[in-house]
Amino acid sequence: MEKLIIRMFAVILFTCGNMVLMSCSDNDDSSGQGQPTMSECTIIFYGVGGGNLDVDIQDNLRQLYRGIRDNKGIEAVVCFKNSANPNADMLKTLQERGFDFHPATTYRFCVDGSLADTPQLQFTPDNIFGGDGGNINITMADTLAHYISYAAAIRPAHHYVLILSDHGRGYSPADDNPNDLQPTTRGVLYDDGNNAHCLSARAIRTAIERSGVAFDGIYLDACLMNCVETLYELQEVAPYIVSATFYTPDVGGEYSCLVKRLATSPTYEQALAGYCDDVADYWLRCEEEGINPGDYDASDINAISSVQLRNAAPTLKAFIEQLTQDYSDPAIATMIDAITAKAVPNETDYPLFDLCAYFDSLTASVPSTALANAARKAKDAMMKCKLNSRGTKTTEKTRLPSFNFLLGANSSWDVLRFKDNKRLNSVTQYNWDGTLLTTQYNEDGTVKSQTTGTWNSTGDETYAKMHFENLTGWSRWIKTNRQKPLSQYK
Repeated sequence: MEKLIIRMFAVILFTCGNMVLMSCSDNDDSSGQGQPTMSECTIIFYGVGGGNLDVDIQDNLRQLYRGIRDNKGIEAVVCFKNSANPNADMLKTLQERGFDFHPATTYRFCVDGSLADTPQLQFTPDNIFGGDGGNINITMADTLAHYISYAAAIRPAHHYVLILSDHGRGYSPADDNPNDLQPTTRGVLYDDGNNAHCLSARAIRTAIERSGVAFDGIYLDACLMNCVETLYELQEVAPYIVSATFYTPDVGGEYSCLVKRLATSPTYEQALAGYCDDVADYWLRCEEEGINPGDYDASDINAISSVQLRNAAPTLKAFIEQLTQDYSDPAIATMIDAITAKAVPNETDYPLFDLCAYFDSLTASVPSTALANAARKAKDAMMKCKLNSRGTKTTEKTRLPSFNFLLGANSSWDVLRFKDNKRLNSVTQYNWDGTLLTTQYNEDGTVKSQTTGTWNSTGDETYAKMHFENLTGWSRWIKTNRQKPLSQYK
C-alpha cells in the first residue's frame, strides 16, 4: 500500500515573475489574440512522480482534462516532473499506454481539454520546461512562487486553485531548515531528481506569501497532512484547507469532480465540502473494482475552515495552560502519563497522534474538572473546524481520525523504522536542541548499537517559530511532558 502521497489545491491571484526559469514567454494565450480572457477559476497543478506515482497522477490529470472539457469557466495550468527513477512496473504500464516517458523531465503547459483521451496528453518536447533537460528543482519555495505567478498571469481568473501532487509525510520539525527552507526528512513533493529534496509546510507558506496571492482554498490531497502544525502554518493564506489525516490511496482524488464542484457550487465552502463526498465515493468504486487492493484500509479526506482554526486557537491555548498547570500535581501527572503512553497513533513510524482522541481520553480519565472541561472545549472547537470528514468503507466503520499532532516527551520526538516482519529496526530520537540519538535493534529486540548526531534545525528554529506555536504555546507541553507515547511502538 502506498502510504505517503501528497497533493494540494489553493486559490491564487498575482503577476508574472521575472525569474529566468519561470519566464512568461511560453504557453501564452492559445488564441494568439493578445491578453488571455479572464475565466472564473484557474486550477494550477504542480507535482512530481516520486518514483511510483506517475501513472496515478497522469490518471488524475486525465480527470482534470475531462473536467475542463465538460465544464465552462474553468481553466488549468500544469507543471509536472516525471520520476527520475521510475518503478519498473509503472514504466511498463506507461509504455503499454503509448506514453513517451522521459525521466527527471519537467513539463509546463496550459491544459487543452480536447486532448483528454490522447495517450501523451501534452507531455511533448515543446512543453519541456527549464534547463538541464527539464530536471529543475521543483522543491524550492521560489520555484513554486514563480510558477504560481506565471500560471495566474497566463490564465487569469477570478479564483485560482493549486494542486501539489506527490508523496507526503505529514509534519515534523526536522523538515524545516531555518537557513534555506530545504527540509531534510519529512515534507511534500519528494524530488528524486534532486536528492529527494522536498517542500516543507513552511516552504509552501513562504512560496504563497512571496507570490503575493490571495487564496480561496488549499487542498492537501495527501497522506498524513491534516496536522494541526501544518494546518495552522497555512491557515493565514487560505480560508479553506482539504487534507488527509490518515493516508491517501495511490489513485488520489477525483479531479473531474473537483472541476465540476468549482464550476457549479455557489461557494467554495460548499464545493470543497462536497468534494470530500465525491472522493470518498470514488475510493469506494475503486475498491469494489479491485483497483490497488489494500490501499483503502486507512484513508480519509477532510475539508477544514481556516476561520474556525483561528477561533479554536485561544481554546487550545487555554487547554495547554491547564494541562501544564495540572501536570505539576504528581497524582494528576501519573494519570496524564498513563493517557499519554496509550495515545492513539495515526501513523506508527512517525510521531503523529490523534488530537481529539487525546482530548477524549483526558476528559474521561483525569480527576481535574478544570482539565477535563478544557479538553472537552478544545475538542469541540477543533471539530467545528471540519466542514466535512469522509473516509473509506473501512475507516468509516472502524475509526475516522480527527487531526494529527506531534506528541513527544522531554522536548523530543521518536521516529521509528520497522523491518519487513514488523519488528522494530531503529528509533531516531529528534531532540529540541538539535541533537539526535539513533538506536538500532537486533531481531530479538535487544539494542544492537547507538549513534549520536545532529539534525539541521533545533526546536527554537522550527517548532517554536510556527504559527501553531505562536497561537497556542503548544511546546510548553512538549517540554513539560515526561512520558513517551508507547502506543507508537506497538
